[in-house]
Formats: sequence, C-alpha cells, structure tokens
Amino acid sequence: MRNYFSFMFPSPHENQPYSLQYIFICLFLAIIPLGWIYFRKSVVKWCIISYKTIPRDLRGLSCLLRYRYRLWRFKKANGTIAGLFFSRSLRKWANEMAFLFEDQEWTYKRAADYANAVALYFYENGFGPSKNMTSQMEQPETETEGDENENAAVKEIQSSIDPSIKLLKVGYGVPPNKTSSTSENIDRKFDFGRELPQEAIYKAKNRHEILFYIYTSGTTGMPKAAMVSHVKYFYLTYLVSRTLKIRKEDVIYTPLPLYHTAGGIIGVGQSLLLGSTVVIKKKFSATSFWDDCIKYNCTVAQYIGETCRYLLARPPSDCDKDHKVRLIYGNGLRRQIWHEFVERFDIREVGEFYGATESNANMVNIDNTFGAVGFNSVLFPCFLPITLIKVDSETGEPLRSPHSGLCVKCKPGQPGELVGKIIKSDPVTTFQGYSDRAATQKKIVKNVFRTGDAAFLTGDILIQDELGYFYFMDRTGDTFRWKGENVSTMEVEHATAKVLGDKEVVVYGVPVLGMEGKAGMATVIDPTRSITPPELKRLFTELSNRLPPYAKPVFIRLSREIDMTSTFKPKKTQLCKEGFDPTLTGDDPLFYLDAANQTYSPVTQAVFWQIADQKIRL
Repeated sequence: MRNYFSFMFPSPHENQPYSLQYIFICLFLAIIPLGWIYFRKSVVKWCIISYKTIPRDLRGLSCLLRYRYRLWRFKKANGTIAGLFFSRSLRKWANEMAFLFEDQEWTYKRAADYANAVALYFYENGFGPSKNMTSQMEQPETETEGDENENAAVKEIQSSIDPSIKLLKVGYGVPPNKTSSTSENIDRKFDFGRELPQEAIYKAKNRHEILFYIYTSGTTGMPKAAMVSHVKYFYLTYLVSRTLKIRKEDVIYTPLPLYHTAGGIIGVGQSLLLGSTVVIKKKFSATSFWDDCIKYNCTVAQYIGETCRYLLARPPSDCDKDHKVRLIYGNGLRRQIWHEFVERFDIREVGEFYGATESNANMVNIDNTFGAVGFNSVLFPCFLPITLIKVDSETGEPLRSPHSGLCVKCKPGQPGELVGKIIKSDPVTTFQGYSDRAATQKKIVKNVFRTGDAAFLTGDILIQDELGYFYFMDRTGDTFRWKGENVSTMEVEHATAKVLGDKEVVVYGVPVLGMEGKAGMATVIDPTRSITPPELKRLFTELSNRLPPYAKPVFIRLSREIDMTSTFKPKKTQLCKEGFDPTLTGDDPLFYLDAANQTYSPVTQAVFWQIADQKIRL
C-alpha cells in the first residue's frame, strides 16, 4: 500500500516523510474531478430550471411590482374600498354595466346612488366607523320567499339578541310595504335626492383598518370570524385580476354566495374596483350554469369546491361548447377531473388559486399548469415567503430539528403543511387573524425559518415539485393514519366516486375500539337507494384494483343527503362523531369491508359489537 501511494504521489524529496500539507494538497487534487462532476450537474440542473421558470417568474414579479405600486398609492391616500368604488363609478364608469341579476341591469351610477342612499340613512341614524353591524346576506329576493326565509333564520337566535339591537331589512326587490314581527323594512326611508356629506366620508387611519368580518366555512369545526381589512380586499381582488389577465371588458359569471371571500371579494371585487361586469345568481345551479353564460355573453366564469364536478355530472348538451367563456378561475378543481373538464367544455385557461380569507399564503396558477394551485420561484423564493414544513402524521404538530429547534422544511416531492411567514409591516404577509384571540394564536407557529420568527399555519398539506409548482393534497385534519400508513381522503373519494358512477362521496377517518389510527369510512350520497349488494361487491373488487389495501374504505354509509357549507364543502364533523354506530346513523345503511366474502357486508347492531370486541377483524 505504501509503494502504491508512493507511486501515485511521490515524495518531493527522497527518503523524507510526507508532510500533512502535502498529503492534503494531493487529496484535494484527486477529488477535483468528482467535485467538477457534481458541480456540472448542479449547473446544468440550475440552467434547466431557469429556462423553464424564468418567463413565469418574471410575469409573477411584474404583477407583484405593479400591485405594490398600486397598494402604495392606495395607502398614501388613506383609501377605502367604498371610496375607490365611488370615485371610479361616478367619474369613469357611470353609464357602464356593473352588475346583472336575472333581468335587472345595474349601471355603476345606479349602484352608487343606491349605496349612497343606504349610507346616508345609517349616517343620519347614528351609525359610524366605531359601530359594528352584522348582516344576514343574500342576493336580491323575490316577493314570495324573502320574508319567510328571514323570519326562520332570525327567530332561531331571537332569544339571544339584546332587545336594544335594531333588526333592519334592506334589499332591492324586497316588497317595500311588507314588514315582519322581527325586523323593520327600511327601503322606503331611503333618500335618493341627497348625497352623503363630505364629513361623513370615511378615510382609513392605517393599513390594518377592518372593512368587515367574514366567517370561515367551518368544514371541520365551528366557523370563525376572520378579519378583512381594506388593504386585504384590495390585494385579493387585484392579485386575481392581474395575474389571470382579467380585462375590464370581461363579463364574469359568479354564481357563488357573496358573504364569502370567493364571491364577495374575488368575484364582485372585479366590478367594484376594476370595472368588469359581474353576473350574480341567487344560488348555484349546475343545470343553468352554461345557459346563463350564453345568455349574458360571459367570457369568464368562477367556480369553487365541487361545482366543477357537479357540472361534469350533467348529461352532455349543445351548451357545453356554445359559450364564450375563455377562462374559469377559483379553487377546488381536482386534478382527477381537470383534463376531462377543460376538454368537454372547451376551456382554454384555468386560473386555479390557493388561499383563504385569513391566509397570508395566497398564490395563483398563472400559466395554466395542469393541477397546480400556484407557485413560488425556485430561483428567487424571497419574493413570496412561504414554504412546506414536515408535520407529525397523527398529531399534525410541526416536526423540528433536534439541533436548531426550527421547523423542518420539505424537499421537492415531499408533502408538508404550507406556512406563510408573518411580516407585520407588510400588508401582503401580515396575519390579522380572527375576532377570537385564542383561535388566532392556534394558527401561529413560532421559530420556523429562524429563531424568533412566526408563520401562519394553513392547515393544508401540499407538495411542491422541482420547478416550484404547488399541488394540493389534503387538509391536515382529513389525512388520517390506518395500519401504519397515511391515507389521503381526496384519493379515496375520487376512486370510490368513479366506481359508483361519479356519485358524491365524502371520506373521513373513524376510530375503532382496540385498534390504532382511524379506519377509512366513505359516506355515499344515494338518495334513491340505488346501490345494491351486487354494486357493493363490485365496489370491493374495483377498489382492490385502484387503491392499496390500507386505503380502501373499511366502512360504507349510504345517505340520502349530507350537510354542505355554502361554498359546497361537506361538513365532516358530525359524520366523524356518528362513525359506524347504527344507533347514531338513523336509517342510513352501513356496511363493513368483509374480506372473507370479498364484499361489503351490512353493519347491524350485533356486528357493531363484534367489531368492538374484535371478534370481527378489520
């Protein structure tokens, strides 16, 4: 060995020992080729990523810089959303169309005049910036149904309302001479002949000034009142408009509730702030969706949650491609139906985005990339301080490095919870939270990027590829662990729905006495009770081919209907509580995975106790 070493690296002087410096230099020269190979691969990879992402990144950066400039002007003027709307609606767009509803046409002047009359009434009756008002908000109603709906909702909470609180009713289309026992109709008290006094026109004092509260959907818990500032409204509206190139001349179809962010900000905001015409509907209808788009000559349409799947479930018709819609935007278009949807309805662009009312980690898929909910630059990640962190699959708690104590960031291809760094001085990345301080603190994690910092926990599991695109996987509460493996509810829902002819399916985990983790349970919406024992046997066989053994639903529940939020998301909390106990599920048929008979067999009360006593093994 010594001779070999002497041959490869001869001593500088005969019969003299090798110095440590000399040995180090020789070893360094020996590993240069290996270092060069690694360096070359890294450079090549960097060049490939740059080539593929720089056009996208430059477009995103351009949108961000333009937004920052507009935001600076908005803040400098102490602007409010109402002030921006009034200045533009009366000065620039007075006779142009702002809203279309059924056969009603609302120009900007008409909308501004009506808003002015409402504001004048409340101003003269003592309401001001320091007063909070709550609204039971719906789109304009017809004479026959409005009062009954209002009475049912208000009477439910009547006993808990302070008697001194005024209950007022307002809305175009509500019968002006009709009153109820619980509220006063004030439509006839509006004065359309006077303008709001200058001293009554409010200007924001700071960028965190609250515009209103929006209640979260409450899919896995109680809804929380998220705070929305004027700047937040401006940011969300402008973000979607500019990144997706929504134009002023576009007609946007928004069949979503206006008391949530999707309809009330990202939808209606395109009209209030940016001059597009928005078509509103009283409620979403898969039957009339494309008919309405044709009727109103819509060029852009909005979706959310499961609405795209509802549209696909409709029988094919001539309306599928007779419309002028070039772009659909929203969140919740699943990757499994993405191609099928755009091909059937001839949609050229999909503007899928990620975000929540309270979130500071909002992003948009700006280049029509299949399945992506947004991106962050790989080369310049500092422009959007978001990342994925590893979390415990059972507790959902962030995992931390034993050395630094910081959260562990995910590498490309590794799923993790999305977090957004909280920078209080930046209106884009700040987190205003909820009206409930305790609920706000639960959504904040400390020491993420560096010691002493804080980030917003989105509660969503995403995955990021090498090009920086993000893909939604599941809610942290929806991913459950069974037989030592993580199960994605979305994957199981899609597979089960496909086998059963695209029926609506909701999947969740339920505890089983004596077993670790949670067993998968699928509630299938089957109002006509059309799923028969042969169908269940076929379901068992098909799912065995489509899913790994641990992911197959252990329990099946057939339900006529389930409760949904107003943004078309299933409420899983009650379903999880009821589980597979026949005493809690009413007349809904229950079945369990019967491996011995290769089918799903009924869960009777006797079977339930046999499972609990582990006499039936799952």
